[in-house]
Amino acid sequence: MKKIFLLLVCIFLSIGCAEQKEKPKPWTAIAREVIKSVVLIHGYNKENQAIGGSGFVIASNGYILTNNHVIEGMDSSLGKPIVSVEFNDNTKFLVQDFWSNKLYDLAVLKINTNNLSPLSFEEQRNPQIGEEVMLFGSVGSVLPFAVQGIVARSELLLAEEVYRKKNLKSNFIQFSMVINHGFSGGPIVNKFGKVMAISQGSSSTVYSVGVGISSKDAIKVLPSLFNKIIEIDSKTSRRTK
Repeated sequence: MKKIFLLLVCIFLSIGCAEQKEKPKPWTAIAREVIKSVVLIHGYNKENQAIGGSGFVIASNGYILTNNHVIEGMDSSLGKPIVSVEFNDNTKFLVQDFWSNKLYDLAVLKINTNNLSPLSFEEQRNPQIGEEVMLFGSVGSVLPFAVQGIVARSELLLAEEVYRKKNLKSNFIQFSMVINHGFSGGPIVNKFGKVMAISQGSSSTVYSVGVGISSKDAIKVLPSLFNKIIEIDSKTSRRTK
């Protein structure tokens, strides 16, 4: 009986400790950690114009998540690298390979490096209206930039007609923040430092409201996405779906 009591006490204490680990953090502390993982993505289109956006590390061995539309128009026929990424410490890498899913507007880039700091997705908590969030990314060629806002609508939805016309399958969360073009692909994190959504763009119908692709969609797409990358990791060909 005594052993059972002690076992129950241990279980109770372990649950309590696990719950204590998930405390909200100050935004300044979150920002210090997140900016290590956020990257500026850039390349050139067929008109030789510089284009790009943002992304963030999801695996320590060189995998970066972004929007498909960030890299979709980049062209390598001009003799310039098709895609390159730059970290906050000014280190730069050429992208060796990528895999994208147009239906969810997501893409993963592979760079040759290790010991990166990946961000974690929010898998337990659902977004709540009024919940504070912070978006990290780049504006133009400047990195990092941060914008603070709140969840404006917590239900997962195809937010606007413009996205339905693109035949996107992604579910969106709406946020009370303006998402500039350079922020596309950047992480929208909660006060636990976890990625709630991937920045997709600003609302075309509601002023100062942005939309992000739900982390639940990213989690759903990533397994098949990683399987593809593992198969073609040693190659330089581009694969899309």
